[in-house]
Formats: sequence, structure tokens, C-alpha cells
Amino acid sequence: MTVIASVILVLAGVGACDVPLRSDLNRDCVVNFKDVQAMAEQWLAESGLANLGGDDRIDMVDFAALSRDWGDTDGCDCNECENWWTLHPEWIFCDDFDDGTPLRREGRYFEYGDDGGDFVPLAGFGINASTGMRTVFQGGEVGAGGLKLAFGRVPSSYFDKGIRNTEDFRDIYYRMYLRNQAGWEGSPAKLSRATVFTGSNWSQAMIAHLWSSGDYLLVDPASGTDEQGNVVTTRYNDFANLRWLGYKKGTTPIFGSGYDDKWYCIEAHIRLNDPGLSNGIQEFWIDGNLEARRSELNFVGSYTDYGINAIFIENYWNSGSIKEQERYFDNFVVSTERIGCLCDRASSGLEP
Repeated sequence: MTVIASVILVLAGVGACDVPLRSDLNRDCVVNFKDVQAMAEQWLAESGLANLGGDDRIDMVDFAALSRDWGDTDGCDCNECENWWTLHPEWIFCDDFDDGTPLRREGRYFEYGDDGGDFVPLAGFGINASTGMRTVFQGGEVGAGGLKLAFGRVPSSYFDKGIRNTEDFRDIYYRMYLRNQAGWEGSPAKLSRATVFTGSNWSQAMIAHLWSSGDYLLVDPASGTDEQGNVVTTRYNDFANLRWLGYKKGTTPIFGSGYDDKWYCIEAHIRLNDPGLSNGIQEFWIDGNLEARRSELNFVGSYTDYGINAIFIENYWNSGSIKEQERYFDNFVVSTERIGCLCDRASSGLEP
């Protein structure tokens, strides 16, 4: 690592970017010393993200390729929420936490818990040192704040913040960026969920949980209807009346040792089943790679009164945090189509 870091000072000025952000190995929207560290961790391996030269091992050929991209941010639009409604009509919502306006307002979240100032937007804590949401878990703390977003038609004015509120959405994607502080320990349980609110009492026709077990995220879909589509829940998190449809664990240990201090692009997809069919889906990707998928789900039977109309970002640790530690969120998008990761939309064909 020491040799590589010193050589970068010599090579940093060589050439221009051949492939924009190909060398952004930790996907934080800039090529810098963190990418040098990521390459060092793969040094002399036969394959990996750091194999930029395309040969049979990661060596100085790959390091020279990284040096040509040094400091580059081209091709990676970290300000994707600027004019997003024009550039991405398929998007329902976009928040990069940079605009400085209240989080709870028209066009934004219907509830926001700041945990006494421990879950707030702060400059320098987002992608590429932009503004992001910083979460501080105190040692032993269970709940460290959260964001509740509603969209589409909703059963109560309390939920309604005017976000495409005449539409029903039965097939949605959402994406966020997550980074755990260096030295992170433990599995914080709750990350996010999408749901169908059916009444002002917060009854739910379904919940698509994206939460963690051990070092891994997992999908854990649940139905709040019977198999015919009659809503049987009478309140929020009415566990006694939920039908659990079976969880599936991901494959990337993002809460494990050595996976801290890196931005992860987490994208989830939820599709309600068509009436009378078992063709619902819950799946998610990390950095564009499919992690887990549950299909052939009977989420809501023949229920059609409301579509998916809320997504929550959560900081809830069932057993309490092992110690005082932080994690960070940025670039939260909800869409009717695949979103992709910041640096990958153009190369993956997701950019319109």
C-alpha cells in the first residue's frame, strides 16, 4: 500500500480519462486514494473490480489505468436530483438531501424523526463530500430516526404530500446509497420497507421488508390480506395478522468486517401480484448485482383499492447498537423503472 500510494504522485497527471469512472472502485463518484486502497486489497489477485487492464492479474498495469482517471468525476452525475422530473419522467421521487429545505413538507416526507439531532442532513457526509443523511447510533440504542415517504393515492390526508397523488403504483423500484462508518460492527436489522396503506389506521395490504440478518441484507415479503384479498390487518405492523411469504438472504456481507467505509448502491424492486395470480416479486441489487429474489408471490390476493404508496428509510436496531457508531444515506430515488447506480446508468443502458 505504501509503495502504491507514493507512486500515485508521479502518475496522477498522466493522460485523461479513457473510460469515465471505470477506476472508481468504491463507487463514491470520484477516483482518489480510497480507490488506491481498494486496489491494494486486490493486489496480485487474478481477477476483481481492480483488474482494469484486462490481463491475468492486478498489478502496475491496472494501477497505471487508475492513475489516468485520478480525480475524475465525469460521467457520474452526483447531482442527479437537479431537474429530475424533466430528465426522468419515470421517477416518482428523488432526494439527494442537498436543497436545504425542510425534510417534512409538501413534495417530501410525511414524517421525519431526527432522533434528537442524530439523524440529520449534513454537508460532507454524502457521496463525493456532498450533503447526506448522517445517522448516529448511541451504544445500546434501538431507534435512531427515520424518514417516511408517501406517494400515489393514499387513504388519509395525513400521508398525502402531493407526490403523484392521483396514481396507483403496483410495480416500483427504489434506490439508496448506504455507507457504514469505518470500524462498523453489527447488524442493524431495519433498513427500509415498501408498503400499501389501506386506511387511516395505518392498516397494510402488504409489506416488502428489506432488512438485515447477520452481515447480509434480505428480502422478507409479507401480506396483510388473506389469499382472496380481504385486508385483515387493523393497524401498522399488525404482525399477528400478516402472512409471511418467505425471506431470502443476499450474498454481499455489507455489515461485515472489511466492508465498512464504502458506499453501496442498493436498489429494490417490488411488484404486486395481478388479481387472482401469484406473480408478485420482491428483489434487490447491490452495486448492480442481483442479491436476492422472491417471485411467484401472492402479495395481496385480488385487492386493488390502493397500490404501493409508501417507502420508509429506517434506523431501527432490534437488540440495540453494539457501540456508538454512524452510518450515512444519500441519493434516494423512487421510480416506475430500473434506476441503476450513479456511475453505471450510461454503460448499462439505463440512461435514457
